[in-house]
Amino acid sequence: MVKPVISVIIPTYNRRATLAKVLAAYYHQNLPEPYEIIVVDDASSDATTTLIEQWQYQMPHLKLITLNHNRGPAHARNRGLQVAIGDIILFTGDDIIPSPNFLSRHLYLNRKYNARHVAILGKITWLDSIPVTTVMKHIDGVGAQQFSFHYLQDGQDIDFRHFYTSNISISHNFLLEESYAFDENFPHAAFEDVDLGYRLSRRGLVIRYHSTPLAFHDHHHTLDTFFKRQYIAGKMAIHLTQKFFELAYSIQVERFYNLLGDATRQTSQEVLQGNLETRFQEKLIHNTYHHHPDLDTLYAHFFDYAYFKGMFTAIAPKNQLRVGTNILAHKILHPWLPVLHNL
Repeated sequence: MVKPVISVIIPTYNRRATLAKVLAAYYHQNLPEPYEIIVVDDASSDATTTLIEQWQYQMPHLKLITLNHNRGPAHARNRGLQVAIGDIILFTGDDIIPSPNFLSRHLYLNRKYNARHVAILGKITWLDSIPVTTVMKHIDGVGAQQFSFHYLQDGQDIDFRHFYTSNISISHNFLLEESYAFDENFPHAAFEDVDLGYRLSRRGLVIRYHSTPLAFHDHHHTLDTFFKRQYIAGKMAIHLTQKFFELAYSIQVERFYNLLGDATRQTSQEVLQGNLETRFQEKLIHNTYHHHPDLDTLYAHFFDYAYFKGMFTAIAPKNQLRVGTNILAHKILHPWLPVLHNL
């Protein structure tokens, strides 16, 4: 077997239909040099394995790892790394559809900089065929809660928080010098990538952004699904700062503790019995497809609340959750009620 120049690692879980589009796009890549695709099926129950086995007849460079128990993307990527043999590792997702020159651009940019400590971050945008709601525009736009591409410029060097495992390539040898890759104590797709990015940055990692390794995100988000995503991210943020307390400021954990200390001084019955989260959510849902100049501001505060609620859940006893989250809601959401009512 000819050694591949790039090893693409894709963890997947119960996204058979989307993964079919992803694999079709890799089948049509215009890279003339050998590459391999490693799909790690994290114990899917939707016949994902059958799909991959069918594609292997047309793509002999497609490898399949099937896991018996679902353990999350950190474990799945680590399993992929165990069998990868390319000089360059490209991490991406099972809902990320590559453009035709996706691999060739990653390879070109890695060779251009020729530096083992430089990782290439490519651009991700929404797939044209899915409806893009105001929520989706916000989280990838001015809100930047999902991706920060709205604020990035070609050739810009960015920090470890942008180690987006949806579209990033890096020297295999540089990764191997780390004592471990992804921390499997992060069970969700939240901050396990930032954790690795931070550890690599302490050894000199530079993340350089370029828009030409372009990929398309085939994932429809609603207000509810992204709220849940931010809630989980908040829980994992606490876990990350338990490992590296010095990151508390950069991922807003310090802001959370300051906010919580200030908010807990407001203990009126009106606050403790409030339902601000539900009221906010119901009002915002009605405006998901309507453009309004204040929506970005309201989304930002609502998703901040989700993030901090996740943090509070990670540290608070269960008997304090209801009161504590109501207090947080009062502090973060209550000042914006007049704006919400004017939608």
